[in-house]
Amino acid sequence: MEARFPYEPGVELHVRAGSPRQARIRVRVPAWATAAMAVSVNGREAAVGGPGSYVCLDREWRHGDVVAFVLPLGFRTTLYRGSEAGFDDGCHYALEYGPLLLALRRTDGGPEGLDVPLDPQRLLAALRPLPGQPLHFAVAGAPPLEYVPYFEVQDEAFTCFPRVRAEEP
Repeated sequence: MEARFPYEPGVELHVRAGSPRQARIRVRVPAWATAAMAVSVNGREAAVGGPGSYVCLDREWRHGDVVAFVLPLGFRTTLYRGSEAGFDDGCHYALEYGPLLLALRRTDGGPEGLDVPLDPQRLLAALRPLPGQPLHFAVAGAPPLEYVPYFEVQDEAFTCFPRVRAEEP
């Protein structure tokens, strides 16, 4: 298998076989996928599967065959439903990109102001990839904030459940 996930969504499976062999290969289409996923064999589309399903490739496999697909990544927000003081106002949302939890931090290093002044739908439309920084997203109209993979957070102020709501006039 060749993949650079989560930094790149493409995956290739290379078959190595001493002689041709009949077999089934099942490829999981993750439930978090945002669309149907096409799976190709040797550059030709072989099947398409919906989120949360399997694609079954039943054929005679030969040395050098290549199974390839691109994982359909996208954003989704999840409302925090806890009872902690300050988080019980129905305005705290996690942001996920595919299976990754993203953390919000300030790009200027400041400890304050980790709220997003947009409603959840406008937040999704305001996300902009940062050039040369895979999986890092600026929030257009809300500088100096950026979302980064939670696993990259080190010694800095961040939150995975910021208050996300339009500022009142």
